[in-house]
Amino acid sequence: SSRFKRAEGTVRNQIKSILAKTEAGGIANLNRIVALIADNMAAAPALLTTARGTSGDLEVLTLPDGRAMEVRQQGPRDGRPVLFIHGMLFGSELPGPALTLLHDAGIRLIAPARPSFGLSDPSPRAPREEPDRLVEDLLFVLDRYSVERSVCLTNIAGAVYGYALASAAPDRVSGLVHAASII
Repeated sequence: SSRFKRAEGTVRNQIKSILAKTEAGGIANLNRIVALIADNMAAAPALLTTARGTSGDLEVLTLPDGRAMEVRQQGPRDGRPVLFIHGMLFGSELPGPALTLLHDAGIRLIAPARPSFGLSDPSPRAPREEPDRLVEDLLFVLDRYSVERSVCLTNIAGAVYGYALASAAPDRVSGLVHAASII
């Protein structure tokens, strides 16, 4: 506190505010969150590298309610569609070797950024309503890219949204695959 010429109480209150806003639960968890974000930002140029014959197209869609939603498509455009729902701290950008694998396997990864991630606008509803509300956005994305039925691949917290989609629209989800699922 003395280094920044702030009262000790002010610094404590600021730390309490940051912990409350991030829901980190403690300094150690907050440090982990910051480290993960820093690691992702430092790796960002490498993640944007594309491999032979692959695509990493980024589009910002306008949803029916006027919000923006970032959608990244990776892999061959004529590949088998797989809807990817990301976790909390990691986005959808894949490194070059993974893009090559998508291409070789003939997989077209369609990866929308959830509300408040990437270029996607915040959700207009309460957090407890988010899984059911996001289903509307995901169905819009599938319709926009002419995908009748798709496997849904999720990462960590994305599993909640994958289950919500499969429950609400079982005719649109041919399977669920979870990586590091929390459920």
